[in-house]
Amino acid sequence: MATAADHVRRLLLPTRIGDGNLPSEGCLPRLALAARIAKLPGILTVDKVADQTHFSVNVFLQPEPGSAKKPLVPVRFCSINNDGIEIFGLSDIDKEAIVANGWGQLQAKRVLVYLPRDKAEVEACWQILTFAYDRLNDEVNSHRRKRIVSPWAFPYFSQT
Repeated sequence: MATAADHVRRLLLPTRIGDGNLPSEGCLPRLALAARIAKLPGILTVDKVADQTHFSVNVFLQPEPGSAKKPLVPVRFCSINNDGIEIFGLSDIDKEAIVANGWGQLQAKRVLVYLPRDKAEVEACWQILTFAYDRLNDEVNSHRRKRIVSPWAFPYFSQT
């Protein structure tokens, strides 16, 4: 559900150069990005190995602890694999901005962001990830807030 704050805060990205012949710094930028993701508060990672060539890491956001009676279920934040980073929790407008600037492609309920090739692209990917993290964190923890009861809802006791 879109709020007034969603209309103010939008994802602004530079255009990604899509030339496949650009020099790449190998896996160092990808490892730097993975290290940044692991340092975010409330992150839970699960490694998934299909075979020797297909490896992925699913990243979940652990909600803030609440009642002991109702267990909290982690929310999927992103998945890092050989194809890119599947990011959940973005609005449709933000997904379109990522695709329009050449940073990824749309999939079912998520966007696949291409893996970074150098330090500049790590910063752009980090901007996308932190934007999605903030949105998802706000959405997950907004349901956990305390309920405010109006004084009009208090029971009425007669003294007669």
